[in-house]
Amino acid sequence: LVSEIKKRFEVRLHLHCHATTGMAEMALLKAIEAGVDGVDTAISSMSATYGHPATEALVATLAGTEHDTGLDILKLENIAAYFREVRKKYHAFEGQLKGYDSRILVAQVPGGMLTNLESQLKQQNAADKLDQVLAEIPRVREDLGFIPLVTPTSQIVGTQAVLNVLTGERYKTIAKETAGILKGEYGHTPVPVNAALQARVLEGGAPVTCRPADLLKPELAELEADVRRQAQEKGITLAGNAIDDVLTVALFPQIGLKFLENRNNPAAFEPLPQAEAAQPVAKAEKPAASGIYTVEVEGKAFVVKVSDGGDISQLTAAVPAASSAPVQAAAP
Repeated sequence: LVSEIKKRFEVRLHLHCHATTGMAEMALLKAIEAGVDGVDTAISSMSATYGHPATEALVATLAGTEHDTGLDILKLENIAAYFREVRKKYHAFEGQLKGYDSRILVAQVPGGMLTNLESQLKQQNAADKLDQVLAEIPRVREDLGFIPLVTPTSQIVGTQAVLNVLTGERYKTIAKETAGILKGEYGHTPVPVNAALQARVLEGGAPVTCRPADLLKPELAELEADVRRQAQEKGITLAGNAIDDVLTVALFPQIGLKFLENRNNPAAFEPLPQAEAAQPVAKAEKPAASGIYTVEVEGKAFVVKVSDGGDISQLTAAVPAASSAPVQAAAP
C-alpha cells in the first residue's frame, strides 16, 4: 500500500500504528522498507499495549542499515528512565491490557477506543463484560453501515455496543449519536445501514441525503450570547478570545460549562495522580491466644498475662528462673 501510494502521489506519507495486537512493529518495518517517510513510536517506558511500538526497539532494528535513524540509544534510555518514574503517578489510569490482545484482530478496536470502552465498563462496575462488548462491536458496526472506526464514530459504535451488552437487549436503548448515523447526519456510510433500525429512529421521516452541514441554521451568535450570560451568572472568566470557550460549550454541551467553571481545578474531573501505585493492605495476623506465660529476659523471669487479641494486660516479676528456657504457666 505504501509503495503504491508513493508511486501515484507526491506527498509525505506518515504511518501511525497502535501496538495492541503485536503487529505494529512488523507493519512499521515493512512500511519503512517500502518507502514511508515517517512513523510514530513511543519511548519504551510508555509504549506498547494501547500505545505505539517502542522507539528504542526500532532504532536498534534499523541501526547499520540504509534506514539508520542516527538516534543515540543511550540518550533514549535516559528519556525512558525519566518517564518510567512519571508513569507511576498515573497508575490509576492504567488499563487492563498487559500484553498483546488478539481479540482486537476481530473487533478491530483502535487503542484510544479500547481505553474508552474499559473506562465506561469500569464506571458501570462491569469490567468483566469487556469480552462481550468486543464481540458486539463488529455487529454494531455492520448495523451502522461498516462506518470507519475513527473519532468520533469509533466512540459511537463502542458506546452503543456497551449499551447493548449492559441492558441485556440489543438496541433497547439507542444513543443519540447512533440515531444520528442511522439518520444520515454523519454522511454516507460505506454500505447501507440496518433498514429496520433506520426506520425505527426516523419514525416516518426521511434520512439525510445531502451534505448534513447544509441543513444547519446559523446559531453561533445565539450560542455566544448564551455562554456569556451563563458565565456572568456563574462568575466564570472567559478566555481572552471568548470564541474558544463558546466553541468548547458548542462541541461539548454536557460538560463544556463545567470545564469553564473548573478551568484551573483538574481535581473536579479526575483523581490527582499519586506518587506510587497503591500497595495492597497487609492481611491482619490472627490474634494471639490468651494465657499466662513466664518469660526470661537477661536472667530475670517475668509472668506475662496475654488477653484475647494479643494485648499484654499484666506484667509482674517472678521468682528467678532456674533454667534459661521459657516455661508456660498453667492457665488460671
